[in-house]
Amino acid sequence: MDREKTMADLTLSCTTCALRGRGRDEIEETFRYAPKAGYTQWGLGGPFTWEPGLIQWLDAGKILKRMEEVGLDALTEVWTPPIPTGNREAAEQGAKHVAMSAQAAVDLGCGRIVQTGGERREGGLDQTVEGLLRLLERIQELPVRVCLEPHMGSQILTREDFDALMAKLDTEQVGITVDTGHFHAGGVDWMSLIRE
Repeated sequence: MDREKTMADLTLSCTTCALRGRGRDEIEETFRYAPKAGYTQWGLGGPFTWEPGLIQWLDAGKILKRMEEVGLDALTEVWTPPIPTGNREAAEQGAKHVAMSAQAAVDLGCGRIVQTGGERREGGLDQTVEGLLRLLERIQELPVRVCLEPHMGSQILTREDFDALMAKLDTEQVGITVDTGHFHAGGVDWMSLIRE
């Protein structure tokens, strides 16, 4: 395989949570610094996206206008609040909030949302599956993909978690975000997981 061709197919994106600063607007900070660093694409993630329901107040038109002004071509992903793992009702409520993020992503011309899962606990995987199934019912007509990202302390981390999730969520609308840092910290053989 031609290495240059492979590297050209990669998308480098600067996610807003990489530019978090005390008392600063990380979205505006991304718009200020990412283009100067050579980025043409960005991701929307951070407290604004993680707090359930907050994304409904996002002004997509204003964001798209600012993107154009600063020279960012596309939004690569929108992060979502975690789906709670405490009980079925909480998981279903979480699915509603994640669906808001999916709609915001579509409004921003983005085809991916990132879900890191709720708190890791006994029986939490069942609640995660339940929440994701309810989410998929809500977004089945939207041109958006749910990218499950491993995260320390969350219900989405281990090889076993991903095997169980993918067995129950048998749809092209669900994929994996490869966060090598969290996989490594969790002791996951991420290279073999990716190959499989």
